[in-house]
Parts: sequence; structure tokens; C-alpha cells
Amino acid sequence: MRAIYLCHPIAGDVEANVAEVERIYNALWKRGGLQYPVAPYLLSLKNGTDDDSDPHSRARGLQIDSDMVKRCDEVWLFGPKISSGMWQEVAVAMACGIPIIPMTTGTQADWRKVMEGW
Repeated sequence: MRAIYLCHPIAGDVEANVAEVERIYNALWKRGGLQYPVAPYLLSLKNGTDDDSDPHSRARGLQIDSDMVKRCDEVWLFGPKISSGMWQEVAVAMACGIPIIPMTTGTQADWRKVMEGW
């Protein structure tokens, strides 16, 4: 089975963004097949362990997420854009040679800019 890291913006409307990641996670989990979704930040944000508005907590969360990216087979980008936190995770994936797949119109547009040399 392939581990798919779900990369999605969290900052801003944290509650709505976490709910959207949860929706994506559940849809992919139910779909099954040869992949399983990975979103380590989901539980820590939902249960209040991490606080995205606290710089120390956010940095710790991004470090944990980056470590998890290294263990995944692919990174799928979701959301209206590629946020600053997502770019950090994308950089890790690129450095490790992990395929990055933009899944939404916004992430496809941002990714295309990168591929065209911005």
C-alpha cells in the first residue's frame, strides 16, 4: 500500500480547514484501494495538542509533518492555494524525490507557476 501525505492549508480559518482535511481523509479512507491517507496534524489540531496560532507549536507541528512526509510515497496537494506551511512540506518531498500531485484547481495553478519557473 502507498502512503499518501495530505497537504492542505491550515492557517487562517483553522476550524474550517481542519474540517476539510478530515472530509478528504475520510473520503480517501473509504475509497480504499492501494493507498492510505496520512495527515499527522489532523488529530493534534482537533484535540488541541497543537495551536496553529502559536509560533512554537506551529514550528513543532511543521517539523513533525516534514518528518512524516519523508515516510510517504506521494504528497497530494489540496486547498485553494499552496500555503507557506505546504511549501515547507513540498520542499521536503522534492528533496527526497517524493512525487507531488496537485489535486485541486488552486494547487494546480500554483504548482504550474513553479514548474514554469515562476
